[in-house]
Amino acid sequence: MKAYKELVTALDQLVTVYRHLLDVVRKEHEALLAADHKEIPIINDSKEKMLLKIRKLDAAWEEHANELMKGLKMDNSRPRLLDIAAQFEGDDAQKLQQLHSVLNMLVQRISEINKKNEVLAKAALSHISGAMASITETLNANPTYEKGGDMKEKVEGASGRLVQREA
Repeated sequence: MKAYKELVTALDQLVTVYRHLLDVVRKEHEALLAADHKEIPIINDSKEKMLLKIRKLDAAWEEHANELMKGLKMDNSRPRLLDIAAQFEGDDAQKLQQLHSVLNMLVQRISEINKKNEVLAKAALSHISGAMASITETLNANPTYEKGGDMKEKVEGASGRLVQREA
């Protein structure tokens, strides 16, 4: 059956892209842990390209699934892989069930790692925001110049000193 073969081919391609996306998300996790600011934008670009491929392949497998469901005289309002697999027997059914399991597992792993990456990214942004606020507060509290543009005689505070002197 041509529609079945096209569906399996589209699903195999989808599995391949999801595996690549899993690798990219893992690399992103490593880059976030290492605070590799040069690698992160490259990884994000790669991740976006993978997501575009996935959208295209999702549309393709749904199209092939709808075509197959019409041939099987099934309700094709919303194609579900396991419902289609139930219409087949033997190796054909097993292949569709296997593809469903693999896709489900890949999506789950990607989602888990992506949530961890989100936590890491938010923590990094929080630290950066805190550091920027601290710097701004320090600079605003101890201006070097007066409002008229004249320099102050002595700058109060610890601006510019990281370690306090002790006798």
